[in-house]
Amino acid sequence: MRGRVLLTSLSLAASAPLLLPVAARSETYSSLPPPPSASSAQDKQQYLLDLQVNGRVKNQLVTVTFRDGHYLVRAADLIQAGIPSSQITSTEMDVSTMPDVRAEYDSRGQRLLLSVPPAWLPAQHFAGESDKIRYPGNTSRGALLNYDLYASNTRSSSRLSLWNELRLFGDSGQLVTNGVWQHTLRGNDNTAGDRWLRYDSWWAGQDETRAIGWRVGDLISDALAWNNSVRLGGVQISRDFSIRPDIVTWPLPGFSGQAALPSTVDLFIDGYRNTRTAVQPGPWSLTNLPFVNGAGNAVVVTTDAVGRQVTTTLPFYVASDLLKPGLNDFAFSAGALRENYGLRSADYGEVATTVSWRHGLLEWLTLESHAETAQSLALAGGGVQLRAGALGVVNGALARSQLAGSSGQQLSVGYQYQHPGFSVGAQHIQRSVSYGDLALYAARRAAPRQAENATLSRRSTTLNGSVSLQRFGSLGAAWIDVTGGEGDRTQLLNLTWSNSVWGNSTLYLSATRDRTRDNWSGSLSLIVPLGSLSNLSASLERTAEGQQAQRLAWSRAMPSDGGVAWDASWGPPAAAS
Repeated sequence: MRGRVLLTSLSLAASAPLLLPVAARSETYSSLPPPPSASSAQDKQQYLLDLQVNGRVKNQLVTVTFRDGHYLVRAADLIQAGIPSSQITSTEMDVSTMPDVRAEYDSRGQRLLLSVPPAWLPAQHFAGESDKIRYPGNTSRGALLNYDLYASNTRSSSRLSLWNELRLFGDSGQLVTNGVWQHTLRGNDNTAGDRWLRYDSWWAGQDETRAIGWRVGDLISDALAWNNSVRLGGVQISRDFSIRPDIVTWPLPGFSGQAALPSTVDLFIDGYRNTRTAVQPGPWSLTNLPFVNGAGNAVVVTTDAVGRQVTTTLPFYVASDLLKPGLNDFAFSAGALRENYGLRSADYGEVATTVSWRHGLLEWLTLESHAETAQSLALAGGGVQLRAGALGVVNGALARSQLAGSSGQQLSVGYQYQHPGFSVGAQHIQRSVSYGDLALYAARRAAPRQAENATLSRRSTTLNGSVSLQRFGSLGAAWIDVTGGEGDRTQLLNLTWSNSVWGNSTLYLSATRDRTRDNWSGSLSLIVPLGSLSNLSASLERTAEGQQAQRLAWSRAMPSDGGVAWDASWGPPAAAS
């Protein structure tokens, strides 16, 4: 090392003024000084060099002192270059003797090259989509009128109905009201009559920054997977992530590693390259990747500056039902219960309140809670959504109620697993006879004479699964087993199959087995697109009673920039097989 430094110093002196000492003294001699000896030339020299750590270029010029074959650098310069302060023990460090550090002087590039353990360098975090700039939405003032004209003609009657919706919108939110006008042209249709019926009217707005929405008027209470919604006339305040599409609410997989040199990290999700990121030496991590859901495999390919590659395969499971740690989702609704909806324009009953709250506690655990109150009802419950590694998501919830002096409880457990090639799910709910919620409370008020017989189902079990058959389409199956409040039982098996036959045309086949009634029903349909907005469909159906029916339908969707949409269908009377 000593001989190398000496030769370098001599070559630098010959090429002056490319490299000059930083500090020099002006002195006057009565005679010329003796030529410097080899030992004095390498005793102490200071130079301005470009300091690079593990090949990272920062264009950082620092003062380097050459002394007896060693390189001395100020502590502040090392910290600025990324060396952790825990490795600095003095104001000027001899980088040649620091443990786990290799120092090399590049005379051609005028650089001091340091190689340190990658763990010493600052961690780099790449948040993917969350790094993008969000542009707040703009509002304008205006009005919108939607309408839908429907006409039907059968052997016994003819009907005409006109659904309409009026919207007024501006900076203060939007005012919406909708309803339907019905008219009987022929026959006697007691369900319709000649009248106009109001459905819903409300005033709503959003706070985009905090992702909160509010609504005053007719509303539907928010519910979790283990409780029911009801219609109210009142006020609602809730988290509304739909107005912030830039927020990914569920935990996404994170991938991390260390780079000894400047490198490029390629991330492949299920065989497709998702991102390419340039990383500097040191620890790095990738999080908040573009939307993925279910099970998959990630392949991380790290390529350093000299072309060496390291490939790592990591399985992962993403559950969109979970919330990110620290994220909250909530909904509060209060008002009068809506009764006889779709039969009367304004029929409101007793005051009720509902509140739901979800909190992301950990990457794999989300807490849930729900409560309901009315004049003679009190309900409270809690649940969890738990990701079991790469094996899927388990959910569970327990709720207790007090309805008209009788207490009851409900237990809910379930499991879900999604994979690009298949998915399975199971959900079971068990209730005691006296368990009740707002949905049952509203049903009992709507039919007081049948209040004693109105109960929720005692138990329900749902099993479902689907599998991709590649070019042979996809196959799905579901089993539903429900036991009613009076002990009546319904068991259904449903099978579905779909596949593309030519172009964008799709063939659907479904069959349902009612085990309780011991019968089958099913349908076969073909959908043929006619351009980007229209499609033609033909179907053959068999009812549970053994009747067969055919139907032809032609529909056109509403253009995004305005226009006319329609839906027309024709079918002969059903005939027994």
